[in-house]
Amino acid sequence: MTQLSILIPSIPSRFERAKSLYEKIDFLVGDKDIEILMLTDNKKRTIGEKREALKNASNGKYFMFVDDDDDLLEIEDVYNATFEDVDVITFKQLCLNADKTTFKVTFGLGNEIEHTSHNGRYLDCKRPPFHICAWNQRFKDYQFPSVNYAEDWGWLQQVLPIAKTEKHIPKIVHSYNFDPKVTEASTESNIVWQNPNEQKSTPQPTTNKKYRMTTKTGKTRAIVNLVNGNGNYLSCQTRLEHSAYNNADKSFDFICFQNESDVNAPAHHDNPYAFKIYAIEKLREMGYTEIFWMDASLVMVADFSPIWEWIWQKGFFFEEAGHWAGSWCNQETLNYFGITREQAMTMPMFAAGYCGFDFKNGKAQEFFAEWKESMLNGCFRGSWTDHRHDMTCASIIAHKHDMVKDYSSGGQFFAYIGEVYGTPLPTVVGHLVGR
Repeated sequence: MTQLSILIPSIPSRFERAKSLYEKIDFLVGDKDIEILMLTDNKKRTIGEKREALKNASNGKYFMFVDDDDDLLEIEDVYNATFEDVDVITFKQLCLNADKTTFKVTFGLGNEIEHTSHNGRYLDCKRPPFHICAWNQRFKDYQFPSVNYAEDWGWLQQVLPIAKTEKHIPKIVHSYNFDPKVTEASTESNIVWQNPNEQKSTPQPTTNKKYRMTTKTGKTRAIVNLVNGNGNYLSCQTRLEHSAYNNADKSFDFICFQNESDVNAPAHHDNPYAFKIYAIEKLREMGYTEIFWMDASLVMVADFSPIWEWIWQKGFFFEEAGHWAGSWCNQETLNYFGITREQAMTMPMFAAGYCGFDFKNGKAQEFFAEWKESMLNGCFRGSWTDHRHDMTCASIIAHKHDMVKDYSSGGQFFAYIGEVYGTPLPTVVGHLVGR
């Protein structure tokens, strides 16, 4: 018997997506005593039958499902928990609202199903363990119903009343990426499962609109820039665009916008640098999962692939700026984050004029959600004399999530150019040349 079985149901039309998920999980697993089972067929079976086949074929002390259009963000803590003898291993999940804001779900025994919302957004909530949690093998005998919708609820109705013990991991482990545009599960109202022991139908889960999963070019990486119509900035953007197209690394698309309205962002003078958040969100909507923001003051001068490698390993790319958040933070923002200026003086800043994210990474997702929330709450606003707007907020949030240890050192990959700055390091891939 192995410690854990990770089960991936799929279909031929989503094979490439499933393959990428399998490869990522295989990397996370490494040499751990974990098996990964993936089942794809010609759609002759229902999703319930497919889950049942995977479950029955598994040989783990615990089993958990990861659907081919979702994501597993970490496995270390789940694996360690399998050495305890509990009914279910629970954790947190990151989900998306229709307006692209995020909310977290905390799974745990004793929780009721809740969908608390405010202004059309679901809020962080608690729920009972779902099939994506790691269940002890003693629950294998309970069957998934043979339907294409609500099969998970059919199974959960049987096991939840008898599950008594759990090990909870207070981390985001799973990312829920349901997209009605690409799902092939049936959502017909007549497909509900009837528990033979009860006379009521299984409730159908609520779904949320998600980001699309593929881009027009098929590439998942993109560099993005936005300028607000100023002629000087437009010429800088053209310069950056030219350097991107001529870069030795051809794994990314370059996407540029010329006005805040292109990404439905507020005007720069109303909410400074909010357009950066909206531009990145726009690319996520377009299907990109690895996204790098680059100011128009930059020029790419060398193969960009080391940056993507850094993002793949860390989940993000931030480079030291050489400042402290306490020196560039107004009182309103200190109050918002609940910190003192003295505390902020211990928080090193990173250069938000160039930064990147792997949105398949849980920490990156959580960071960006909080960064966006601080923008929506007005923390980017403030005087240019004592506040660095998006950069200040981002650096405080990065410190909160212990991301500082993974900053690249100042000048390691991006360098100011000029006589006073000296010779750039050979690792530099971008020059800050200004306007």
